Amino acid sequence: RQSILKKAFEGKLLSEAEITKCKQEADYEPASELLKKIKAERIK
Repeated sequence: RQSILKKAFEGKLLSEAEITKCKQEADYEPASELLKKIKAERIK
């Protein structure tokens, strides 16, 4: 468990190829965009 969490926090959970593939998906959204939506929703 700890090794998985460690990799996640280091940004090493996925390989570069896996990250690239995820970014090409139609529903891909960067975390920064998701945070903007969450903040906007809280204001409402």
